[in-house]
Amino acid sequence: MVHAYVTSKTGLQSSNFNYANVTDEGLVENIVTTYSDDSGNTTTIWRDYVNSNFPIFEETFLVDSGAVYAGLVKRRIVEGLVAAWDIMYQGVIPVTIYVDNCNVIVGYDYFSPGRRTRVITEYFNIQIK
Repeated sequence: MVHAYVTSKTGLQSSNFNYANVTDEGLVENIVTTYSDDSGNTTTIWRDYVNSNFPIFEETFLVDSGAVYAGLVKRRIVEGLVAAWDIMYQGVIPVTIYVDNCNVIVGYDYFSPGRRTRVITEYFNIQIK
């Protein structure tokens, strides 16, 4: 389960991605609960299957995706350089995956053509002991 929260001028949204319930096409069950600032409105709940922005990466996904090494780069919240790997997620979305020297994913970036938006994801507090 992945939980994501969004705040706006109108209230709070809680989005729950249930990776235990995935379709054959890879769509993930998503339940969105909206809490409005307007006391006259009730809480609304929406449920459907979506192509999640929070994919679960299998151990061999770089190999399985035919990843291409893109070099060493500096990330904002990670000390030192990390390896950048380019893939085509689901065969259509260009994604750059960032991996530290312990082979831990520290983030990924992609461009969403449908939304004309660049998405930057950074993980933090990911120490391996």
